[in-house]
Amino acid sequence: MNRWLPADRGAQGPLGRWAVVMGLTLARIPLAAAFASVLLTGGNRAGESVNAYRWGALAMLALIELTDGLDGFLARRWQVPSKLGAIADPYADSVSRLTVYWALAAAGLTSGVLPLVMAVRDITVAYCRLVWVDANLSPGALLSGKLKAVAQGVGAFTLLLGPMFVPSWDWLGPLTTWFVGLATLASLIAYVGRTAPLLRRPPHSQATSSAESAVKS
Repeated sequence: MNRWLPADRGAQGPLGRWAVVMGLTLARIPLAAAFASVLLTGGNRAGESVNAYRWGALAMLALIELTDGLDGFLARRWQVPSKLGAIADPYADSVSRLTVYWALAAAGLTSGVLPLVMAVRDITVAYCRLVWVDANLSPGALLSGKLKAVAQGVGAFTLLLGPMFVPSWDWLGPLTTWFVGLATLASLIAYVGRTAPLLRRPPHSQATSSAESAVKS
């Protein structure tokens, strides 16, 4: 049995349902590419045409967020969690959100520094999780990571639609950027804070030897 996949019980069993869940997870990546394409194409237009393209981008963004919630819900409901799914989900989240915010920055709707901060956070967290696995700890998301995801999701919708509906966008836009950036940095600090003490632990073999010596003495 493949340890990366759920047990197969036919096309309508866990493996077939797992494939549906994985499809929803990975769909976020092409959806994000479509979002960027539509948004940036609209950036070359003028007047009402820009708003039309932003509505199209909004549809892509809504589908991204929908699949983000639906894949986890179905995985739990159908009881088809897998190690491959646990890796693919944060990967798809990271790639799709970085693509979305890169497009927002390229369209002039947020600072170009924001997707850079997000990329640094995601890369750092990935390495933190490697340390957790080495220490036999669960690599699951912290609460700060979940709150960060909510902030980034809300921020993307706000940055996309705000200029069309909010007269005072000149100050609300930068405020939204700071909100998302600080939530991202807070998550980064939380993960590093949990990881740092693990780096001071002795290697597993050395800790085992020390424990055995203590017992013998």
